[in-house]
Amino acid sequence: MFPTRRHVDSDNSCLFSSIAYITDRKNFDETSKLKYRKLVTDFIEKEKKYDNTLLGMDKEKYIDKMLNPNSWGGAIELECFSKIFNIVITSIDIETLKMYNFGENMNYTNRCYIIYNGSHYDPLVFATGEDTKKDITIFKVSDYMPQIYFSELAQSYKKKGLYKNGEENVEYYCMQCETILKGQSSIAKHGFDTKHWDFRIIN
Repeated sequence: MFPTRRHVDSDNSCLFSSIAYITDRKNFDETSKLKYRKLVTDFIEKEKKYDNTLLGMDKEKYIDKMLNPNSWGGAIELECFSKIFNIVITSIDIETLKMYNFGENMNYTNRCYIIYNGSHYDPLVFATGEDTKKDITIFKVSDYMPQIYFSELAQSYKKKGLYKNGEENVEYYCMQCETILKGQSSIAKHGFDTKHWDFRIIN
């Protein structure tokens, strides 16, 4: 078992894809990001807390914005997903190495991890082999070992300068078919086309 970053498509829906991968891995496909946009906007619509002041605009306008596949998700959506799934979501920023915990004061028993490079989110998992459907994506809040391993992974990315837009110049090796690919968008497309999700950075 080893800590791994699974790469999702760089299409402005990466946050939604990442949470979908983590919470419903076995059914994860290209439609997941749209389903999860609808899931979070339905939640925002019914929760009084998310008013015009918190959202920074009219609620209906905000919901329409989030339903648009070209709109990015952020802290509000992560907070919502934390409540929807009763789970702490820890987002690790590669550039600063800071960890942002959503739902940490809610006494949830489970935690999941995502990583952020300044413009893109990906899910963090423990892989058990080539079968990505067996990825371990959810951990106990009381278990700090995943946090240590994922933090070390983020540090290794930072040392390589893998934050913001620099990742489009990075080459990756597909462990399942030995294809060499360049950039986040290429490996995400390869993953959806072939169902291969096990990539390693070529040093």
